[in-house]
Amino acid sequence: MQLQDEKLQSSALQANLARTAAVVEVPERFKVLLQSVEDYYGVHKRVQDLLVELHHPFVNYDYVIDNV
Repeated sequence: MQLQDEKLQSSALQANLARTAAVVEVPERFKVLLQSVEDYYGVHKRVQDLLVELHHPFVNYDYVIDNV
């Protein structure tokens, strides 16, 4: 029996994920922001996710705007 997650994985989705995968480097000037919230796990995680998305080659601006 297949898990529901396995059923949702299509070959088109796999191809798209492979094509858009990227190593994202957050510029040094933004790391001070991460350091300022490092004692607050939840806040740190959200800021980190936001910065990674913002600097991704294929930015999802809806996500960025919703999470600012």
